[in-house]
Amino acid sequence: MKFIVYLKRLYRLIADPKPVSFKLRGENVVIEPNCKFGLPENIEIGSNVKIGEGTSIFAQGGCVIKNGTILADKVDIRTANHHYDGADLGMLPFDEKIEAKKVVIEENVWIASNVIILPGVTIGEGAVVAAGAVVTKDVPPLAVVGGNPAK
Repeated sequence: MKFIVYLKRLYRLIADPKPVSFKLRGENVVIEPNCKFGLPENIEIGSNVKIGEGTSIFAQGGCVIKNGTILADKVDIRTANHHYDGADLGMLPFDEKIEAKKVVIEENVWIASNVIILPGVTIGEGAVVAAGAVVTKDVPPLAVVGGNPAK
């Protein structure tokens, strides 16, 4: 039994080698190697969450990942974008402003590999986002979405 406990601790050290100071980090959070976190102090992670290898979360606008959620490999979460609507003609295609909006991923969501989630999106409880999807709008609870844009 002690050997199993030792293996679990060793796995956590390998999978999450660099401690990151999140705003909130629940229990039993597994972060695979090669993940990137921009402004981790704006990221809240619930309990029993898995974040797959190579995932990137850039949290200028804040990011909440609730309990029981699984992010597969290479998920890209963006919470800020350039301001391009009505940009000054001298600054096309966008100006110097940044628009930051929180991303919220509700409980028990599964996000497959290579998904991109854009600023301001909420993904409802129990939803599934298919591999390669680009999520530009809110996803209802229990929905299954995929494609570009995700539908």
